[in-house]
Amino acid sequence: MLIRAEQHEALEYLLKLFHGRSSDNGRVVLVSGTLGSGKTQLLHEFSRQASDAGALVLHATASRAERDLQMGVTEQLFRCADLPSELAEEIPRLISEAFSPPRQGVGYRSELGQPVENEAIRRICNTLLGACEGRSVVVAIDDVHFADTASLQVLLYLQRRMHPRRMLMVLNEWDRPQPTLPLFRAEITRVPHSRIQLKLMSERAIGTILERTAHHPRDPQLASTIHRLSGGNPILAHALIEDHHLEASDGGGVRTDASAVGKSFEMAVLTCLYRWEPQILCVAIGIAVLQKHASPVLLSRLLDLDQREVIQAIEILTHAGLAHDNEFRHPDVATVVLASLSREDQTQLFSRAAKLLLDLGMATTDIAAQIVAAGEADSDWTVPILTDAAELELAAGKTSTARLYLNLALAAATDDDQHFATLRTFFHSTWQTNPSAVAPHTATLREALAEGRLTGKDIVALIRTLLWRGDMAAVSAVLSEAKRSEVTLGHQEGSELLLVFHWFFGPSFTRSWNLDDLCRGTDARTAGTRTETEPIDVFSRVWARGGDDESTSVAEDVLSACRVDDMPLETITTSILALAHGDHPGRALLWCDELIEHAGRRGATTWLAQLKATRADVCLRDGDPEAAAQLAEEALSLAGDENWGVAIGYPLSILIQADIALGRMDDAGREARRAVPSAMFETVIGIRYLYARGRLALAAGRTTEALENLRTCARRLRVWRLDVPALIPLTISLVEATFQAGESESARDMALSHLEEPALDPRTRGVLLRILADNDEAQERPALLREAIRCLRASGDRVELARAEAELLRVRAELGTYPPPPENDESAFADELGTSEIEPTPAVVTHLSRAELRVAELAAQGDSNREISDKLWITVSTVEQHLTRIYRKLNLPGRAGLTSLLHSDMFAADPDVLPPPATDPPQPGPEADHPAAEMAGRGS
Repeated sequence: MLIRAEQHEALEYLLKLFHGRSSDNGRVVLVSGTLGSGKTQLLHEFSRQASDAGALVLHATASRAERDLQMGVTEQLFRCADLPSELAEEIPRLISEAFSPPRQGVGYRSELGQPVENEAIRRICNTLLGACEGRSVVVAIDDVHFADTASLQVLLYLQRRMHPRRMLMVLNEWDRPQPTLPLFRAEITRVPHSRIQLKLMSERAIGTILERTAHHPRDPQLASTIHRLSGGNPILAHALIEDHHLEASDGGGVRTDASAVGKSFEMAVLTCLYRWEPQILCVAIGIAVLQKHASPVLLSRLLDLDQREVIQAIEILTHAGLAHDNEFRHPDVATVVLASLSREDQTQLFSRAAKLLLDLGMATTDIAAQIVAAGEADSDWTVPILTDAAELELAAGKTSTARLYLNLALAAATDDDQHFATLRTFFHSTWQTNPSAVAPHTATLREALAEGRLTGKDIVALIRTLLWRGDMAAVSAVLSEAKRSEVTLGHQEGSELLLVFHWFFGPSFTRSWNLDDLCRGTDARTAGTRTETEPIDVFSRVWARGGDDESTSVAEDVLSACRVDDMPLETITTSILALAHGDHPGRALLWCDELIEHAGRRGATTWLAQLKATRADVCLRDGDPEAAAQLAEEALSLAGDENWGVAIGYPLSILIQADIALGRMDDAGREARRAVPSAMFETVIGIRYLYARGRLALAAGRTTEALENLRTCARRLRVWRLDVPALIPLTISLVEATFQAGESESARDMALSHLEEPALDPRTRGVLLRILADNDEAQERPALLREAIRCLRASGDRVELARAEAELLRVRAELGTYPPPPENDESAFADELGTSEIEPTPAVVTHLSRAELRVAELAAQGDSNREISDKLWITVSTVEQHLTRIYRKLNLPGRAGLTSLLHSDMFAADPDVLPPPATDPPQPGPEADHPAAEMAGRGS
């Protein structure tokens, strides 16, 4: 009779046989199961309960290592039994006699030819049968398929004579396609017997164990996940449960994927594989090596095994729950299996697999993955495979994988041309993730430039790398060599190089760097079409007098027209900042979010860090210093000081100013003391950094230090003939610092002198007027503040506007012209400015940045995070971050508090802040068809 049962059901059946009437007659039970199915645990538990019920339990475990130790299993049976002392002394003597030289014609040869004395076996068995009188006996043998042949004969002798006695013989064996010990099985099953085939655990059984053992909340899907990953194998399932509980108890929280691999699971996998026959482990190793390519044919060739053996092994692994469709169920089983091998064995196997896949014409990326796993590429044939695979991975956005391939290819290349071609690919791809890794190769590229082997793209990449490192002497040498070699860059490469210099040195870079000959190709313009050089001219005007409609249009065109991966990073950053300075911070943030997501998917760490710094810059300008500080810190940690090079001054300057705005002077001071490259001060980035340090000294009351830093900035800007007030509002800070130093006349003259400039941008004009008002006679202040408010409204700087409006309220109250209005009523501004068209700005919103105000008003109206995200063209994550800061700043518990503020008229209905209501018809405008997502798609 065959019974298919789970472990607990099989235990119930065995106990029923033991306690039932049938136990008065001897009976044999064969228990079979796949590896890790719980046969051993079942046998031990049944033996324990039978012993507790008063039975004499004879237990033995057969082993592959003792297969040739005749009577080894029999000896175990009697050593562990609770036999009378005289029998315990008699058995060893009988066992030794069983292998005395046999008399002629006595005994016979077993399946394996070992001679056994029949008389000795009879006396051993009769001794045992005598001990059964009036007592239940259980003979329990684990892994009987490993038993020695003499012990098998003892078991057969007992089986033929146990019928009238209360004896239960339970034999565990493997469940495999081809049965082991066919002669023994044929004999043992001639009389009535029972067969139990252990099933793997069900999802319900796993859930029951989880409920019984969990001491913390668990995910309802956990049982299903563990069942899927373990295939119901009891050893693997219990190990996953144990690792899950351990992680939860260590503070790891409640996991839903159960994918945590701890020591329990690792040991369970190895236990399952090492206890079976060697070819099972061998095939498991082959599956771990070949992964998705594992098939009986390829495994047979890789492992030098007969294909039928491979098929049987795969079937065993599948029935055991370890594998499914020639792959492991749990993704980390392969890692565990390979970790059990030496590094030499791994290298040999993966190298053989790579050659095997090459012979079969498999994809180059699959072959390259095997070469990388081998850890070495010691043959010339591997270089073209690795470089081709790297190109494919780069196109797919897998820059980290491509870098691994190229590093190995560089190490393996012996031919000069082959090595140089690989180096060029490595140089272009690795810069996006790790600029410091390409620095050692700049000397080779400079030699290649002298030999005329570099393309225009190579030259631009070389110069960019040298600029990021701050090696200005090397940049000059490269430019001189290019001129000597009469190199002229193409239109695209020349335009890219100009934008790189524009980013590092500002609009007047051509005064210091002679790029005319090298970039001559960029002068050709096509009538009626925008060329690549136009953005430089437009962006230069942005830094001088702020953004306008033209700069916004150019920035959008540049960002929309280029493929992401082909666009220079400096062009992206400059275009985004042009949008922010053109009073379109929402559009700038949208581009940042789209490009940050794209760079993250591609693993382009340098790009990701620079884009986060750019987003921090936009947030700081938009009045959100908390977000700016967080993003700047992320940017710095992403790339690291070595990879930032001289550009580190960009995120540092943003972080220092954001910390100042947040009142975190200690943090700002710590960042200002951070070591920076000396070459940074030869760039406009260095001036921005000096300016930030000057602002820090000014905020800390260290006026002399502030003036020293700010005047150093002014001298350098004057020497370099740079006019970038929108980028570095130096005039404002100099006026403030001079007033703070007590030099009021000099400060006032300086401010008035700049105010007379007709091209002065509205923001600088408005802030200067506010500063003059702060330091002027009381009666003169209202007029100055009224003019400042008009300018700041035109500039779009909401933070400075709020400061000026609040100052006007305070001044009018001090003068006693009228009492201060309630906090939620600033209608006085309309009268003060002589117009009824100015929207009031409630006092409560002065605590919020412009970005936070947009989110707050939509949330107060009842919009969900997703709806706010769609309306403002920002990510849901950004919405959540804004709401967290809003609740903290306004001391609110959540959305309910925002709704109450809305109903109490504490928010302004600012059409420049909020999009049209959902009930209005769609509003036409440039944001309606924003191309950021489309651009990201073209670049992927």
